[in-house]
Amino acid sequence: MKLSIIFYMHPLHTPIRKMPMKAGALKEKKPIFVHPNLDEAGLDVYEFRLLGHIARRGECYAALTTTAKICKMSVRKAQSTLKSLENRGLIQKEQRKGKTDSYKLAPDIWDKLQTMQQEQEVDVDDSRNTSNE
Repeated sequence: MKLSIIFYMHPLHTPIRKMPMKAGALKEKKPIFVHPNLDEAGLDVYEFRLLGHIARRGECYAALTTTAKICKMSVRKAQSTLKSLENRGLIQKEQRKGKTDSYKLAPDIWDKLQTMQQEQEVDVDDSRNTSNE
């Protein structure tokens, strides 16, 4: 099952602007909708970028150097970020003998993101209470 859940065009949004293309053609550019559970889960920019990269493809099996280049980060940063996403239960890694590893979104990613969002809210509330004392 492919989970295309992170980024999609919201049907009620109107085009922001039109971008020029070949031979005078215009292409509509629409905003991206990012679900609140994802936006408020406390992911760092690298986790957010790699998660979006994997979600858009459904399954990511490119070489680590290719993935890092596409996502505009170092190979080491891509490696540690993929490990972090895997440890948090947001992606699943399949080791393929003689081939590159394969990454895909975890089936229960929305539950994990919602839990992470709730933990972020508790942390913010705790920090507000501490600063008021």
